[in-house]
Amino acid sequence: MSLRQKTIYFIMVEKVFSRKKTRVKARVKAQALRDSIINADKVVIMGHRLPDVDAIGSAIGIYRIAQSLEKPAKIIVNQVTSSLAPLLKLFENNKDYPDGTFVTSENAKEFIGNGNGVLLVVVDVNRPSLHRCTGFDSDSFLSGGYRPSQTDR
Repeated sequence: MSLRQKTIYFIMVEKVFSRKKTRVKARVKAQALRDSIINADKVVIMGHRLPDVDAIGSAIGIYRIAQSLEKPAKIIVNQVTSSLAPLLKLFENNKDYPDGTFVTSENAKEFIGNGNGVLLVVVDVNRPSLHRCTGFDSDSFLSGGYRPSQTDR
């Protein structure tokens, strides 16, 4: 076996090991999210100030998880851009997404109440400054929550 073949073999083993480590990390995070949703009374999902289709897609995924765990959930969308409007239209008159699934931060305040038992899940954000919604201060009712780090993106 030449030196070149040994190097390639080493790199392949390293990638397989790294892939396994990543799967374990993903399972741990998924379990933590599941446990957080189970322990919450309500779930509020939000992304960055101007959500795009991937932010809404992520929010819908979390919404479906909450629904499967029988937890009431809302997705905060304050501004609907022209590229987002056709996507949101697909959810109108859909029994799996009743009216009020997508709410503004103002409407979410009523759902949140005093904030006790509410889990905030922030999606598609890697900097805390990007998640602030106008008129909605998440820090006033939530001290935790999962926010992806730079390495998670």
